[in-house]
Amino acid sequence: MLASYPHSAHSGELSELTRMRREASWIYKTNSGDYADIFRTKQRGPGGIIQVWRMKASDYKDLFAALDTWIRQGQGVQAQRELVRLSKKKLPRREALAFAVLARRADLPLLGIRILNPIVRPTNKAPATASETESAEYALSLTKIGATQEGLQILSDLESTRIPEVLLYTAFAHFTGWDYESALPLLSAYVALPGIAPYQRLIGQVNLAAALVHEQHYLKARELLRLILQETHEKNYVLLQGNALELLAQNSILERDWEAAEEHLNEAQKRLSDTNSRDAFYVRKWRAILALLKSWPPFNSLEILHAIKAEARQRQCWETARDCVFFEAVHTKNHALATHLYFGTP
Repeated sequence: MLASYPHSAHSGELSELTRMRREASWIYKTNSGDYADIFRTKQRGPGGIIQVWRMKASDYKDLFAALDTWIRQGQGVQAQRELVRLSKKKLPRREALAFAVLARRADLPLLGIRILNPIVRPTNKAPATASETESAEYALSLTKIGATQEGLQILSDLESTRIPEVLLYTAFAHFTGWDYESALPLLSAYVALPGIAPYQRLIGQVNLAAALVHEQHYLKARELLRLILQETHEKNYVLLQGNALELLAQNSILERDWEAAEEHLNEAQKRLSDTNSRDAFYVRKWRAILALLKSWPPFNSLEILHAIKAEARQRQCWETARDCVFFEAVHTKNHALATHLYFGTP
């Protein structure tokens, strides 16, 4: 977070600000000679505030740790604000990968693409050699903005025995084409790997559960999601807990268990309290789909679903927009709409 203080602040005020920032896991010192770079905004009004961001090279680790915590706890919008601010600075090359990972996880893949593109796609004037991990992250960020084929091409040139995330990222790419069947063995292999970090294994398990739900393996999905809920509750991984509850709601909707679906959506909404995040938006999407499937004639529920579809387009959540069309076509038996969805959308 940016440190803010009056332009005339004396050293005592700066020390207090330093203490506050350290309590929030941010490291700031008052000796300007200790910092690698300084970012300063314009003064705001008479006697207003000047915001100063001073960072030592070693402080990036603490900064990124704080952002990682916010994302895990479902405070994605807060993380987004700080990542956008940080993107205005010239980051050291060694920090590019960590920044890109956080940006993608905070639903800002374009920021990650922007910083990794000169590394993965260098020019003669600015030569660079990308690591395999940088290439894999760049590929995943491409799939997040719809450049799935380019992303898959990059991933196909990487070896999963050296970069285990290739399995996970390739599965994510298949998700964008609704090819959950191809994603299943990749995700199963990934979560069974020894040595991957516990949080990364949970991410793999959540996405494995999503594939199981989509492929109608409802019992297996429910059993896996119960285990995920237990672990995420114990470790206070709020975001993954909310994701698991949303998937349980999906599972219940597809099993036409409306009461259980409503309960899971209510619990997911409590966890994903950051209402502007994409994860909270997904909860609202499934609530709209649930309302549609419970109603006939579906006039009022269709209005809600159409509003969700419009918001999905605004957010560029193309798969959510397609989900809305799919459930409308199935529920209203609109064959023309279903045909357009299958043949007329990318």
